[in-house]
Amino acid sequence: MIFVEKPRYRMSIYEQKNEVRVEILGFIRDEIVPDYLEDMNALMEKVPTHSYTMIVDATEQSPLPRKVAAELGQTMMVYTTLGFKKVRVVMPKSKISFVQVRNALATVDFPGEVLNP
Repeated sequence: MIFVEKPRYRMSIYEQKNEVRVEILGFIRDEIVPDYLEDMNALMEKVPTHSYTMIVDATEQSPLPRKVAAELGQTMMVYTTLGFKKVRVVMPKSKISFVQVRNALATVDFPGEVLNP
């Protein structure tokens, strides 16, 4: 079931699989972040996070500006603090975005699973 569908992201709940999927579509600009966080909090209220897997699907993520890419590792770590049983990240198709995410994850001790698109 699609929980939220906006131009830059989509959030879905799959109750039968005990999964929450967050798809990043393009590039999340600073002005979108408050809505994104509000939607994320609302999503977390709908499921028992401790028994759900969160999948952050960055397949369609666009390359990020240098400043944003520098903070990406810490941003990805936030997902691991939300109380989900597991966190999986699907890497972007774009080669530039792929390298940005790979490099960002290398700067932190990311405990989740990283999947290729």
